[in-house]
Amino acid sequence: KGVLLCWRDDDVFGQGWHVPGRIIRYQNSITKTLEDCLKFELNIENVSGEALEFVKVLELKNVSLANRKFSLTLTYQYNMSDEDAEKYPVNNEIQWFKKYPENMLTVHKEKYCQVIEELLA
Repeated sequence: KGVLLCWRDDDVFGQGWHVPGRIIRYQNSITKTLEDCLKFELNIENVSGEALEFVKVLELKNVSLANRKFSLTLTYQYNMSDEDAEKYPVNNEIQWFKKYPENMLTVHKEKYCQVIEELLA
């Protein structure tokens, strides 16, 4: 199908498509964080651990937005069922893309365009 992106419009990052994600909070596991991301951003519950596939670690330098300082981003691919895939698009807020969109959030375009292109190749 492609890559599933979410629309974001807020005071911190502005307006554009973004890669769904979460910050790994103190005492949360990576698995719990990924499950929360899928549940709250894409409305997918009962995630199968086998469907999560590690893709790449991205090292970020000099990124500071809204009092958030990141040094590493762990990227994962979720191989969703056909049943889950058919739920999208949703109200022009969650859509499939065959390549990264031009109106992607600038900070996400800088971080994720290469990963998206590699996943879609």
